[in-house]
Amino acid sequence: MQGLQSVISGVSSTTKQVESQFNVIYDLTKVVQEQEVVVMNAMKEQAEGSKQVLQAMQNIDNSTVEVKQGSQEMLSESTQVANEMSVLGSSTLLSMETIHNLGAEIGQFKL
Repeated sequence: MQGLQSVISGVSSTTKQVESQFNVIYDLTKVVQEQEVVVMNAMKEQAEGSKQVLQAMQNIDNSTVEVKQGSQEMLSESTQVANEMSVLGSSTLLSMETIHNLGAEIGQFKL
């Protein structure tokens, strides 16, 4: 009976040790779960930030395209203005020559 009591006492002691180890494992599992939540939240925030960066890059790209199109339009219109200025200059020169010739002809009549 004494041997049986000693075995039961040993089993009881071992059971308490196992229970204590299970409690430690359970507590560590809770810590891991909490850390998983923190990591998941950080990953979600990072994903959201990445989406915002991507959207900003798309906006910049769109703006760049608009600026390029606008500058091409300005170049085309500047070329047209330069051509019109050339035509105006030629017309002005022709008008001045005509006025000069008229003046010369008028001067001939006075003599």
